[in-house]
Amino acid sequence: MSAKAASLMSTHGRLWYDDPIYRAAWIIAPQCIALVLLAWLFGAAPTNPSVPWGKPAAPPAVTDDEMRVLRDQANTSRDAMTKLESIAATGEPISNFYLGTLYDPALKVGKIVSPDIDKAIAYYQVATNGGASTAQLYLMNFYGDPAYGRRDTVKYCDTAAKQTAQPTGYILRELGYCYAAGWGMTKIDLVKAVAAFRAGAEKGDARSQAELGAYYVTAEGNLPQDYNMALKLYKQSADQKDLLGLYNLGACYEFGCGTAVQKNPMEAARLVALALDGKFNLAVNLLTTQPNSFSSAFWQELQRQLVRRNVYNGPLDGVPSPAVMSAIKRLGTAN
Repeated sequence: MSAKAASLMSTHGRLWYDDPIYRAAWIIAPQCIALVLLAWLFGAAPTNPSVPWGKPAAPPAVTDDEMRVLRDQANTSRDAMTKLESIAATGEPISNFYLGTLYDPALKVGKIVSPDIDKAIAYYQVATNGGASTAQLYLMNFYGDPAYGRRDTVKYCDTAAKQTAQPTGYILRELGYCYAAGWGMTKIDLVKAVAAFRAGAEKGDARSQAELGAYYVTAEGNLPQDYNMALKLYKQSADQKDLLGLYNLGACYEFGCGTAVQKNPMEAARLVALALDGKFNLAVNLLTTQPNSFSSAFWQELQRQLVRRNVYNGPLDGVPSPAVMSAIKRLGTAN
C-alpha cells in the first residue's frame, strides 16, 4: 500500500470513531443514493400497470362499423386518414383492412390517395394475419386474378390456409383445391382437401357441395363410397345453380349413382344444358371429347335443348354429329 493510501485509511479510521457526523454520513448516503435510483427507475416505467414492461400496448378495441365510418370520412378528409393510419399502425386488423380498401385499385374508393396495389396488399396482409376474413378474401383476389399482375399460387394457398375468425365458404373451397391439386408449394392431401370442402359445404358454398359429392362417388379422401350422400350434395349445389352441381347431378341421371336414383337421360340432358348456359367449360370438354360415353337418348334430348336455345337446327336423331358439337361449343363457350 502506498504512503498516500495508508494516510487516507488512517484519516478515515480516526474520523469514523471520533466524528459522529462523519460516521452518519457514510451510513445514510448510500441509502439515499439507492432511493434516488429507484425513484428514477420507477418514474421512467409505464404508468399503466396493465401494460407489462417491454411489451407494446395492445391494439385499441374498435368495431367494424366505427372503422367503416372512419374509412368513408378518410375518402376526403386528411384528418380522418391520419387517424385511420394511426390506429392501423398498432396492428389492429379491422383498421388495416379498411385502410387497404382506400388503396385497392379494384375498388377505387379513395379520393385523397392514389390506387396502390402494393400498399393495399400490405394492409390486407396485416389484417389477414390478425384474423380478418374479408381481408383474406381480398388478398386472395390479388394473388389469384392475373389481371392484377400479382398471380402467385404459393401466396394464394398460403393466404387461404390462414386461420381467420370466420372463413368464408369460398376461401375454404379454394383451400380444398390447393390440397386437391397441389397448387403452389401445397402438397397433395386428399384428406385435407375433403375436410376443406366439407367445411365449405357446411357454410352453404355450392361449389364445395358439388366437389364433396364427387369425393363420395369416388370414395377418395378417406371417405366411404356413398351415392346417397353424393346425390344429396349435388342437389343442394344444383339448387343454387352451381354449374358443377348441375353437371354432376346430370351425370348421376345419365350414368347412375348406385341405387340412389334411377337413370333418366332426359333429366340428365336438361341439367347439362343448364350447365352449358353458364359457359361451363368442363361440360363442353366432356361432351365433345367423350361423346360415345353418353346414351343416344341423352343426345336426342340434348338436341332438343339446343334447338330451344337457337344454336342447333339439325335432326333429333340422338347422334352426336359435328353440327351438335359446334352447337355445344357455341352455347357453352364464353365469347
